[in-house]
Parts: sequence; C-alpha cells; structure tokens
Amino acid sequence: MRTPRMEPGQGLVVAFFKGLARLRHASAVHPAGLVFAAELTLPDGWPGQPGAVVETVTVRMSKGVGLPGGWPDVLGLAVRIPDASGPGKPVDLLLSTAGSGRLTRCLPLPRRDWSRRASYSSIMPFRTAEGLRWITAIAHPESIPPGQLAEALPFAVDLLLAGSRGRRQAWGRLVITERLPHRKIRFDPILNAHSAMVPVPRALSSLRKRAYAGSRQGAPSGLLGGYGGSGHEGPAISGDGEQL
Repeated sequence: MRTPRMEPGQGLVVAFFKGLARLRHASAVHPAGLVFAAELTLPDGWPGQPGAVVETVTVRMSKGVGLPGGWPDVLGLAVRIPDASGPGKPVDLLLSTAGSGRLTRCLPLPRRDWSRRASYSSIMPFRTAEGLRWITAIAHPESIPPGQLAEALPFAVDLLLAGSRGRRQAWGRLVITERLPHRKIRFDPILNAHSAMVPVPRALSSLRKRAYAGSRQGAPSGLLGGYGGSGHEGPAISGDGEQL
C-alpha cells in the first residue's frame, strides 16, 4: 500500500518538530513530566453514549516548554483511558492551561501554579452527537506550587464540557492518587480519539498529527514521554525524577 502523500505545509510541520526534538534530545513539547494513577468517573458516560464510566486511568502532568522552577509555562494534563474504544484501544485526552472564556479557551496560557485559578482546556473542540464540545478541567487544591505535585496527593480534578456558546456543564471527575515511576506511555489525542468525540477541525487535526510524528522521529529512542508520541509505538519514559 502506498503511503499517502503529504501536502507541502504538512511536510514542513513534520520537519520543524523533528528538528526541535533533535535539538532538545527529547520530545519537542512537554519533554518531561510526572505520571500518576487516577480514578476517572463519568456519571453520564460519553456524549451521546449514556452509561456511567468508572475506570482506573493514567495521568501525566507536564510543562509544555520544560522551563525550570517557578517560571511560567503552559502546563499539561494528559489522561489515558484503557480500552475506552474497545479491547486494546485506549482513548487519550490532552488538556493545557488556557483561558476560561469562549475565545480564550482556545489559547494556551502559561501558569506558575498547577491549580490556583488555573483552567485546563482541550484547546480544540470535539464533534459529538450533542454538537461541538470543548473539554475543560479545574483542579481542586487551592495551590500546588512547582516541585510539589507528588506531595499534594491525593487531589481531584473536575472535568467539564463546554458548548459553542461557552456554557460549561459538569462531566466527570479525576481523583489523582498515586505517582507511578518510569511508566512507559505516550499520548496521542488524534490517533487515540473516542468515536463519540472526534477532534475538529480536520485540517488542524491533520497538522497536529504531523507534529506528533515529527517529534517521534526526532527524539532519541526511549526519551519520548508526553504529548509528542503515539500510544502505538516504541518505549517512552515518564520523566520520573523531574520536579515540576
């Protein structure tokens, strides 16, 4: 089978993220993070697919650029839900700190603190049976300063769905309970999307897919850990030992 031909712009995206990963000797974005076990509860299930979901999931919290200490950075929250699309088919949800408004939820924003007044967003919307929806999240602790994520355990994160008009409604909750050392995991919200929540627009999803591919190609083997890789390929490390 012939490999689909990429548009020139898509090839540039692959090359850019491949070069950035090689320069960093790590994933192009979210190069280091901490991995945790968590309990996910979705009382009403996935949009258009009713039925309560209660799962043990894997969560990764990371910094987008990887700046040290208390420097502001785009903070990431990634969730791996095993078998959510069928046996052996996980679903990945990726959220980044962003604004909480109708427009600013699409804009990644740097934060110093992991929870205080921080809003996490999927940035991209999803097409669901109920219309376009954005995933947003709010962590419950008053404050989790840099370097104290593990010390804050356990803590809860509320998950919400927002429509095109910006109104948010409760969707579910994560309770993050335990740090996991050296967990081999990569996240990809495009390849590992739920059938009830399809990332849109298609063009942006395609570019995002190419960015992940470039990051995978450029990072040294065994050093990918975060938003730059797919759940279907090769080993990765969690960045265990990093103080985020």
